[in-house]
Amino acid sequence: MSEPQYGSIPFTEAIDYFKGKLTLPTEFWDQIDGETHAKVFTVAGVIKIDLLTDIRKAVDDAITNGTTITEFRKQFDAAVQKHGWSYKGKCGWRTRVIYDTNLRTAHAAGQWQQAQRTKCLKSWALRARWSSRIWRCVMGCLKGSYCRGGTAPPW
Repeated sequence: MSEPQYGSIPFTEAIDYFKGKLTLPTEFWDQIDGETHAKVFTVAGVIKIDLLTDIRKAVDDAITNGTTITEFRKQFDAAVQKHGWSYKGKCGWRTRVIYDTNLRTAHAAGQWQQAQRTKCLKSWALRARWSSRIWRCVMGCLKGSYCRGGTAPPW
């Protein structure tokens, strides 16, 4: 049996999350707090927007198409060379941090969006299963009283 390939099926929520981020150049790693990191794409030390955009395209390619870290490193090296950027640290470490952080964050954000979307349905299913009066549960859910946020199930 073959091993499953990460990225073999596009993860729409993760892709949408990453594409929704703004691009923000920063000089130092600690210039942006955690909450802002969830809304912007940045690479510490990259202050040229053209370089940051090229690196972002490489990360976007990895999230959208399942590009491996080896391919990402080639794209990263090409962007760095094209713009003449010199950075601190070793290339392997830096590219691993950029690649892993962005892929994991996008994946987690996508999972969160899926969980939020199915909250009502899961809540309804659990109540219907354990309730002795299923009909009352169904009617209550359709009125929105059993679902979080007052949303009814999709049917």
